[in-house]
Amino acid sequence: MTLVSERPPSTTVPRVDGPPRRRRGRLALAVLMLVGAVALLGPLFAPHAVTDAVDIPYAPGSAEVPLGTDRLGSDVLSRVLSGGRSLLLTSLAVTAAVCVLGALLGMLAAWRRGWTDTLILRLADVLLGLPAFLLLSVVVVATGRGTAGVALASGLVLLPESVRVVRAATLRILAQDYVEVAVARGERTVSVLGREVLPNLLPVLAADAGVRFLGAVTVVATAAFLGYGAQPPAADWGLMVLENRDGLTLQPLAVLVPAALLLVLLLSVNLLLDAAFPGPQPITARRRLGPAADVETPATPGSLLSVRGLRVESDSGHRVLEDVDLDLAPGELLAVVGESGSGKTTLVLAALGHVGPGCDRRAVTYGSTAAACCGWASGGFGRCAPRCADTSRRTRAPHWHPTFASMPRSRRCCGPAGYRRSSGRNGPSGRCGSRDSTGRRRSSIAGRTSCRAASGSGSRWRWPCP
Repeated sequence: MTLVSERPPSTTVPRVDGPPRRRRGRLALAVLMLVGAVALLGPLFAPHAVTDAVDIPYAPGSAEVPLGTDRLGSDVLSRVLSGGRSLLLTSLAVTAAVCVLGALLGMLAAWRRGWTDTLILRLADVLLGLPAFLLLSVVVVATGRGTAGVALASGLVLLPESVRVVRAATLRILAQDYVEVAVARGERTVSVLGREVLPNLLPVLAADAGVRFLGAVTVVATAAFLGYGAQPPAADWGLMVLENRDGLTLQPLAVLVPAALLLVLLLSVNLLLDAAFPGPQPITARRRLGPAADVETPATPGSLLSVRGLRVESDSGHRVLEDVDLDLAPGELLAVVGESGSGKTTLVLAALGHVGPGCDRRAVTYGSTAAACCGWASGGFGRCAPRCADTSRRTRAPHWHPTFASMPRSRRCCGPAGYRRSSGRNGPSGRCGSRDSTGRRRSSIAGRTSCRAASGSGSRWRWPCP
């Protein structure tokens, strides 16, 4: 059997709106850094103290006061430079607290389920059912006006949504195979959540942190405008809008400048989040397979499956698999073992014909007797080739486990004495197994060694065998 590896010409479908999105992200980051520098370092460059009266109230701009004065005759520029620090620091503190508590409560609810999940969700529903301004007013009345009460109220407003987002993402991660493998290995709860769940949860946490920061800035600024936050004569952007709204027609800069800074801060964070986390995009196939060429590569005689030069790229151009070669003979078991995210599932799916964008479909060739179950001949279930996975092949992504080749043949093949054959209505089911001294049933499904306790149909498959 020969393998014809005809490679099509290189074609690239550009991602729609990719470069403009990146440019907007860079611009938003630059603007955000500028506004942050003004808020944090502005008090160091203020020409006057925020409480000094330098001119008459609502005086127009001049050489001494470029932005004019406010209702008390204080310099608007000095108050603008000094009014963003408390707002920004309070918003950052609220965001950090909400993200940490939301991550802990969300993962706890998803992991424990049962009454713990119900209790956390019901409390979140109660907080979500209260209007944000009503909750803000109640907390401020109970704790008193000031930054502490506003921060507590902001946390209560933002925490329920963060818990729900983290819980939903954690449930999806807990359903993955690598988490079940970690649980089957007997790892502790802290180890499973910290090593398997949390690293895969970081993109969700980062996106959620940006959204919570936007909400924190909005709530803190609104509280200052309502008079719940910083109190006069403190300088605060929201408080400046409240104090100078009566003189908007006389001195508009005292209101427009702090309001514009708040707007620019929110828009820059929003654009930066949109560029960093664009969300689902239309599928675009990107193939970087070189010039067209007809290459005949001999496959292993009698192979049910031959893979030569398999390459898989994501739509963003990231190479998931590259130059993977393997052969699968009748009755042979093949173990694909690697770290999480190394491409094991992608390799097996591509080999079975589930080819996604960027995969060279011609790199996979099937034998004439190939069955749907990888590794078994349709008419020869239970027969083992004398050589079972004795040869390992090097790949750049997943790799064959070094201990697999040294396993006894009875663990690698179906058919030796003591193994049970099971057949379904339509013929062989692709499952065989035996019982060991502990009463466990050892089985092989599609070339993967598995174990389950002989406790009835409700048992779950575990791999690797304990």
